[in-house]
Parts: sequence; structure tokens; C-alpha cells
Amino acid sequence: WDIASSSVETEDGKFDGYPWEAIARNLIAPFGISLETVGTVDATPFPEMSVQPGELVWATLERLARDRKIVLGSTERGNLLAIGDHSGSASDALVEGGNIKSANCTIQDDYVYQKYWTLGQRAGHDDAWGDDVSRIRAVAQGSATRYRPLVNIAEHPDTPEGLKKRAEFDALHHEGAMIQAQVTVQGWLRPSGGLWKVGTYPHVKSPMLLLDQPLG
Repeated sequence: WDIASSSVETEDGKFDGYPWEAIARNLIAPFGISLETVGTVDATPFPEMSVQPGELVWATLERLARDRKIVLGSTERGNLLAIGDHSGSASDALVEGGNIKSANCTIQDDYVYQKYWTLGQRAGHDDAWGDDVSRIRAVAQGSATRYRPLVNIAEHPDTPEGLKKRAEFDALHHEGAMIQAQVTVQGWLRPSGGLWKVGTYPHVKSPMLLLDQPLG
């Protein structure tokens, strides 16, 4: 995939004041691919944003996507897929004794935390200075019942709201990986028609896997 192995080519590498989607469309345009979205992609601009010299296109977009709670992937047509906030209602079912040919599942909480912190800072101005800009903190709650904090440092200057999105992304990433199921079905299509796609939530019902819930 070209954008995963090609560097960003711009005159100065600066995208101050641009939202993620505008940056993404700008960077992928030379490759002849499109951007497809699921849900609501956060449109908050980045106050200050620079591409690192030699940074790969995918690495740039993924780095910024984390700070806006956007999950990246690709479509069956080879386009870039951006998944924002959306409802998680169950779609087609995967049923043991029905359409499941084989399956395995891993359930672990090694990387699940009680709190997900993001720390950062931004440039001061007449209306904001001192600790308000130099010690910005945001937190998202996790599901761990024991004391387990995770702290990440923001990779570029951002607002408190931006840091909150990053903390929520870290929670989504870690909590979502607690249950991982690999299911093989007959054929390519879902019972309702169409290909199985990222961003949908099939209901997995399998007593042997100890699962009876939507996963996605």
C-alpha cells in the first residue's frame, strides 16, 4: 500500500489550523485514492501541526488520528477508511452450530487500565498562560478495578479538548483489544448481503468461546 511506504512531500510540512480530514485528503490526493468515513469524524482543527521530515503518509495520518479519536483502516476498494464516533448496534450474527466453521478467541486484561491520562501543552497568549497552557491534563476512565494508570504525552501542542480525545482513543484502543475473536465462515458474504466490513458489530454467539455479545 503506497501511503504506508511513501513519505509526505510538502514544501514546509505545516498544517496549522487544519482538521484531520482536510490533512488526510491533502496527503492522499497524489496517490489517486479517496477517503471514506464511518460515523462522525472529529473536525476540530490542530492549532499547530507539522509533518516530520521523511515521515510516512500513513504514520502522519495515524499519529494525528489518535489525537482525534479516529480509527484508520482500508476499504475493499483500497481507499483510506476513517472511523469516527458512531452507534455500535449489532449487525449480522455469527452463531456456533450455524454459520461458524471454526473460531478461536483470546480474552485478556494485560493492557487494560483504570485511567488513561494524556499530558500536553500549547503556546500561551493574552487570554491563557502559566499552568493553563504548560500543564494540560485530560483523563478517560477504564474498566480495570485495581489501581492501573497509563500516562501518555501528547505529540504536538493541542487544546484540552484535543487531549481529552487522545485519552478517549487510548481507552478505546486498550479496552477494545481485551476480547479478540477470529471467526471463519463459509463464503465471502454476510447473511444480510455484502462483504464483512470494519466498523460493523456482528453478534458472536458461541458457548465454546464464552461469547454471546456484539464485537467490532
